[in-house]
Amino acid sequence: MIIDIKKDKKDADDWENSESEESISLNEIVHMARNGITYCEEYCASREYTGENRCYCIRSRFPTPEHYELYLMARHQFKKYLALGMLAMAVDETELGEKEDDKT
Repeated sequence: MIIDIKKDKKDADDWENSESEESISLNEIVHMARNGITYCEEYCASREYTGENRCYCIRSRFPTPEHYELYLMARHQFKKYLALGMLAMAVDETELGEKEDDKT
């Protein structure tokens, strides 16, 4: 994607200082937190010149930086709960295996 670097930087500054009335639903935030979001797979000039948290990929999905921050917090919590659930399953499987061994 070819971009106008000056315009992209201005757009990123405007987005960062935005007091937009736009919103996205909590369901959308939850969906993104559960599935994650994708970024450009290859080189992204916007990410290089404006920063990872202000690039076009982020600005196009989130109306304000606050929405993006909410997504980041929700994504972090989702990963944390997922890890805890996996740990609980592993402990349960280990305990079940030990109980089976005790029977023999």
